[in-house]
Amino acid sequence: MELFGYEPGYAYEWQPDSGLTRIAGTDVQFGNGVEKSEDEQLLYLNNYFGDEVVVLDVATGERVASVPAESPDNLAWSGAGELLAASHLASVTDVMGCQELEAGSCGFRFQIVAIDPADHAHRVVLDQEGPPMGAATVAVPFAGHIYLGTFAGDRIARVDAGILER
Repeated sequence: MELFGYEPGYAYEWQPDSGLTRIAGTDVQFGNGVEKSEDEQLLYLNNYFGDEVVVLDVATGERVASVPAESPDNLAWSGAGELLAASHLASVTDVMGCQELEAGSCGFRFQIVAIDPADHAHRVVLDQEGPPMGAATVAVPFAGHIYLGTFAGDRIARVDAGILER
C-alpha cells in the first residue's frame, strides 16, 4: 500500500558487525509500533492499515499469531505482563484533520487493547471518544497509572491501572 508517495512496510535489526538488516516476515501495511518479548524470541509489530498486531518468530520470520486491533499505533508492556496497543478507530481523513492541532483535543475514538503474550488473547480495556482527550497513540504504565499520549493537541491523560484487572 502506498500512502502519499511513501510505501512503508518492514522492520530492521541493527548489529554492530553487519549494521542494519531487514527482518524477515515484517512486511506490513504501515508498520507503526514495535515491541519484543521478554526472551527476545518474538517481535510484535503493528500493521496499522492491516488492523492487526503481528507476532513474529525473530529467528525464522514466521508469523506466530495475528491479533486483531483496528489501526494499532504504539505498543508498551503493562508491567503486569500484557502488551498494550493504542488502537485508532478513525478514518485516515479524521487522522489527517488533526495533524495541525496544537491546543485542545483531537477527539477521535481510540481503544487501548491488552494482549496476553501466552495465548494472544486480547481485550479492550479502554474505549474513549471526544473530550477530554481522543486520539491516544500510546499507553505507558507508571506508578499505578497508565499514561496516554496523543499525536495532536496538548493532552496527556492518566488512567488508573485498575482498568487492566480482569
